[in-house]
Amino acid sequence: LLNIYFIQTLGMGLDGAIWAIIIASLIQVIILSPVLISNVRLSDNSTDLLQKMKKFSLPFLPAAIFLILIELSDRWMIGLMSPNGTADVGIYTAGYKFGSLIMLCVRAFNLNWQPYYLKKDTPATFYKIGSIFLSLLIILSTLLSVLWPVLFWFLIGEDFWSGGAIIPIIAISYIFYGLFVLQMPSLYLKNKEQWAPKFWGVGFIINVFCNCALIPLYGYYGAAFATFFSYTGMALFIVYKNYNWMPMKYNLPYLGCILVISVLVLWYGYDLNTLVGTIGLGQQSFWIPHIFIASIYLLITVPIMWLMYKKI
Repeated sequence: LLNIYFIQTLGMGLDGAIWAIIIASLIQVIILSPVLISNVRLSDNSTDLLQKMKKFSLPFLPAAIFLILIELSDRWMIGLMSPNGTADVGIYTAGYKFGSLIMLCVRAFNLNWQPYYLKKDTPATFYKIGSIFLSLLIILSTLLSVLWPVLFWFLIGEDFWSGGAIIPIIAISYIFYGLFVLQMPSLYLKNKEQWAPKFWGVGFIINVFCNCALIPLYGYYGAAFATFFSYTGMALFIVYKNYNWMPMKYNLPYLGCILVISVLVLWYGYDLNTLVGTIGLGQQSFWIPHIFIASIYLLITVPIMWLMYKKI
């Protein structure tokens, strides 16, 4: 509402967007102040506890900075190094936003996952939750990769069609981000918080290196693959370290079955999307095969996920 008022009604542009964020944040502070005041007691403060909290939290500051850089640096580098310059930034952003729907699922999961594993140190439960969540991410990513032309047709249009090709790459990247999040309990439960900036730092280094190497050659496709390689590297790094810290296993037979079916559907979807890109979005019935293959895929994979849930 504030964005609409400042940007559209008052015509303030970027300044209006900034003021909207500031005012919204102040409103949140005012609303939450009574809750904060009622739960804070200065008499209960402990210097030792404060020092422990500071020591634990400091490594996550550079980790958060690396996360922001991984998420935002690709647009800047596309504008500088892509053969088509800033024109590619808009196309890339359109596709990236759809692919990042999987990221929203991961972050929503993490809001509940982190408090859960801090209270319950039960590897058997981690095994069950991790297996189900990974299978869900694979299914959602596959559906998004198959159905993105339909979403583009309804929400964006044909002008940004070329940006849709990166959606499967971005979606798969966030599957590995989900795996990384699932592996994070060891940082908290085994006091390995000092490794947090190392994991994110490796992701950032991979991201910058791949962007510099791939964007001049492949444009925004190179940036999409840089995102994929960075999150894959982070996930593999923490899985490797967890072999010694806190091994976390998943139901590989069922996950493998879902993965094989998903790869076949992605292969078919790629050919289908290539055909649609050739004939254009003007064909009103182009969405029918996409909906059909997505429905068949759900009819096969959802029962497999349900069997996995009942078995574990």
